[in-house]
Amino acid sequence: WSSDVCSSDLAQTLCRRMETYSEFIVNGLSNRVNYAVGTGYTFTAVPKATYLEAEDDGEEDDATEAAEPDADEPVEDARKKAAVAASKQLQAFLDTFVKRNRWGERQRETIHRHDRDGEAIRRIFRNADGTTDVRFVEPWQLANPTGGSYDTTRTRFGVRHVEGDAETPEAYFVRQTYGGVDFEEVPASDINHLKCRADMNQPRGVPLFWVARFNVRRAYKTLQNIAAKSEISAAIPFTRKHVGGTATTAASFAAGLTTTSYTDPMTGSTVNKSKYGPATVLDHSDRTEYEATNFAQGMDLMIQGFAQQLRAMAAAGEMPEFMFAVDASNGNFASTLVAEGPVVRSFLALQSRLREADLWILDEAVKHAAASGLLPPDILEICEIQVGLPELATRDPGAEATANKTYVDMGVMSKQTLSEKLDLKYDQEQQNIKTHKEMYGDDKPEGDPLVAAALRGQMSKAGTREELEAEIERWYGESRVQEGGRANGCQ
Repeated sequence: WSSDVCSSDLAQTLCRRMETYSEFIVNGLSNRVNYAVGTGYTFTAVPKATYLEAEDDGEEDDATEAAEPDADEPVEDARKKAAVAASKQLQAFLDTFVKRNRWGERQRETIHRHDRDGEAIRRIFRNADGTTDVRFVEPWQLANPTGGSYDTTRTRFGVRHVEGDAETPEAYFVRQTYGGVDFEEVPASDINHLKCRADMNQPRGVPLFWVARFNVRRAYKTLQNIAAKSEISAAIPFTRKHVGGTATTAASFAAGLTTTSYTDPMTGSTVNKSKYGPATVLDHSDRTEYEATNFAQGMDLMIQGFAQQLRAMAAAGEMPEFMFAVDASNGNFASTLVAEGPVVRSFLALQSRLREADLWILDEAVKHAAASGLLPPDILEICEIQVGLPELATRDPGAEATANKTYVDMGVMSKQTLSEKLDLKYDQEQQNIKTHKEMYGDDKPEGDPLVAAALRGQMSKAGTREELEAEIERWYGESRVQEGGRANGCQ
């Protein structure tokens, strides 16, 4: 049914409209982006372990030749140095690519489009200078060419699949103007197509909240009615009944209580208003009865029904209610975002899909740079790209620090990986450690303050020497008596 949904851009158009009038859809889409992407993924180039451990086969690769090792240096050391040099070169390329394509912002928009439109279509542009640009393709741009000048048996909704394999796209037909006939056939190698809630053999995706579209509309109307009823209830505190009176006598009575009047500019009629100050005492005859209004009657049932509609909408987005309705009264935040919780599992799956899609694009960009001479031709054989993902589950910082130290001591995790996990730059921290040793010496029993703080789950944000000193003084409660002096037995 997903292919039928995609016809005439019905699903994308309707779900984009829902985002314009439903605050809850806006909040739901934003929270999925914030949790799945956060501030963006990190990409780190590292030498492949298998390459570093490989034995010499008598042949030199391009990266080793570029390193020009000393003639007396062992081949194994030369290969390691070449791999490290190649990883630094690749890292510089990745940093430039991320900055050039505003990758953090593009990742956030990718998930937003994936959820709102049911698909995120990213096109690769390989430039002559070896660089690569990535741009979005709008859903309406994909359509079957007009005039029947295409293979109708293999093309559906702007996507032509490989002969005999509906899961593998061969080309995309992209039009430049809405409703136009100026189609461009783009090879599948230039398109990264991330589909939502669609089988692998379906050409297009389905918007995340398409299944909840009726509840979105009901919730919108229910909220309007609740607000209107509350407004009326607050505006009319009581009614006045004239026993045995007529419309004329009622109007005369009301006119006598008028304290101010004005002309309505829209209708031109005169509007009378009666002002009651604090603790006003009302006098009335035995033919006048005052009754307090109760327009709020049944409001609790309306709110319960509204809450049920919101839960159904949150379920469509695979989210807890508090992420959708900003109401944590029916759920505990800490217990919801545990490592084994269904919400965390859902976001981990989404992160994994985006990670694989990004790695595919990065690989294509690196291959193009290598073919253009910006990188060694065998760069992807020597190095690999590691992706750092934002944390999802809530954890105990103390237990997490203990586990990190255990993993490092066991040799199953490197200090570089730990630094990346703590959102620290390893090279910068090593320089900070060196600076600390030069300033204070190296006889502190606890070791370096930055390392100790990292093991406690803290992170250094020091950017200057003064900031570093301030952090050390705060963490240990120490202050420098004088340059090179001692305080509390620590230099």
